[in-house]
Order: sequence, then structure tokens, then C-alpha cells
Amino acid sequence: MTTQVTREETKPKDEVVYKYSNKGLGQLREAVIIEGKPYFMKYFCDEEKDKRFIQVEPKIMDVTPVLRPPIREEYPYNPYEFATVEEPQRYLQRALNETPDSLLAKIKTLVKQFNVISDKTVTLLSTNIFGSYFQDRDSTLHYLIIVGANGTGKSAFGETFECLGYRPVNATNTTEAFWYRVFGTIEYGQVTIVSEEFDKMDENGQVMAMLKVGYQPNARVPRMNNDNSKMEFFYPFCFKIMISEKSPNEDMARGVLDRSFKIKTYKGFPALNIKEIRNPKAMLKDKDCLTKLMI
Repeated sequence: MTTQVTREETKPKDEVVYKYSNKGLGQLREAVIIEGKPYFMKYFCDEEKDKRFIQVEPKIMDVTPVLRPPIREEYPYNPYEFATVEEPQRYLQRALNETPDSLLAKIKTLVKQFNVISDKTVTLLSTNIFGSYFQDRDSTLHYLIIVGANGTGKSAFGETFECLGYRPVNATNTTEAFWYRVFGTIEYGQVTIVSEEFDKMDENGQVMAMLKVGYQPNARVPRMNNDNSKMEFFYPFCFKIMISEKSPNEDMARGVLDRSFKIKTYKGFPALNIKEIRNPKAMLKDKDCLTKLMI
């Protein structure tokens, strides 16, 4: 019996991406949720006519396969969400009035409220938060390894980045398959990673191999697909924060340690508890700070 294959069956499936710029050669599109629906958002600028605004599109059709933004349930982190189509335009006008220095100053203010750390560490975390939004423009990246006992604020360090950094995925106690899936096969720099409970991860050879090459944008890691019928290549390049109670084994993680800043945390009493601030039922007195984190 001959099986007829329809055109629809042979047509490549749409691929989900969180951002796309043709590896910096094209216009950047960022996946967002507007009025509950998924879109890509891009910036339009006509300097001659002094026009600047945000455009949206449901899919990217001029590539193969066609790229689509994820629906809310497909995001491994809190998506960038707007209540109306006008809201992104208002954020654009606010952004046009900011400078790198003004944004960095605001980030530092928030970092200091949630962490008891030295001024140098405040600067390091703040610049990494700011730089995470431009990570795909970097030729290489470093990592941060946060080490400390329970109650020393190491989780607050990661949660601060989760609130302020670029598309942060919490990869705590996950398999290497999860890491690869969020990295994707289309374009590097899709997300950033905050990995807690990293203590035994140095014993996972596949994760270590991925981390050792994931500091450079053109690195790709091969993996067979689920039915072992096709080789896929994943882009592990992105900024990563790894949090643990002890430092990774130097023999097993030397290539990772060489590319990382290691920060020791100590017990302290920050001005605000970020876990309480992130709680949707936060006390009324903390609502102003919660609003600042959300925007």
C-alpha cells in the first residue's frame, strides 16, 4: 500500500523562539504577550521624520522554518506582558529619556535594597543585569558563581537577577535536556540562566561540557533528537549565575571556574526581603518597590 504524504505533512513546523535577529544581521524581534496574545515586538525608527514607535507581528514569515512567539504557558520564565497595544509605546517614550548611566544607577539602588554585599559586588551584579540585555552583542561572557551557607543571602542574589535581568530562567534541579531546550537551535542568547542547588552539577559531564563552551556565541552543542533520527545543534551561549553551598570541584570544573567570578555570601540583614516583595500578596508598604521591580 502506498502512503500519500500531503503538503501539510511535509511542511516544516513553526519553531518557537524568544528573540530573533538573524544573529545580529537583521532587526531584533522580542517575544511578548499583548492583551493575552503572543507577538513579536520590534522597534521602528525614522530619524528624518523623527518617528519612533513599536511594531508587532504574530510570526516571522521571512525565514525557514517560520518562527512564532511562545504562548504564555510555553514560557519557562515570567513573560514580558502588556495589557494593551498602547502600553509598549509608553514604555518606549520612557526608555528614550534614559541613558546607560541612569539605568545602571536605578539598578544599583534596587540591588542594594535586597542584598548585603560590598560596593564592588553591587557594581558587578548591576552591570551584569544591565549587560544581560545586550549579551548577544558580546564576543564572550563570564559567569557568576555564588557560594554560601544557608541563610547568607545567596538565593536573594539570584532572585534579584531574576527580577531585573533579561529573560531569566530558573534552572534549579533540572536535567541537561531542560538546559538544551531553553537554549534552542535557532539563535544564541535566547535567555539567561539562574541555577540554584548547583553543588553536584560538576559531576554531570554533559552540563560541564556545555558550560565550558557556552561563553562564546558561535559555540554549538550536538544532541540527537528524541527518536535518535536527527542530529540537532543547540546554542548554549548566555549569561549564567550558578548558586551553591560549596564551590565546584576544581578538577571537574576548571574550564568553568576559569571563566567565572566567584562570590562568597555572608549573613546580613538587607533593607527589604526580596522573597516578600515578589509575593503577590506583599504588604501595602512594599507595593511601590514591587512596582519598580516589575517595570
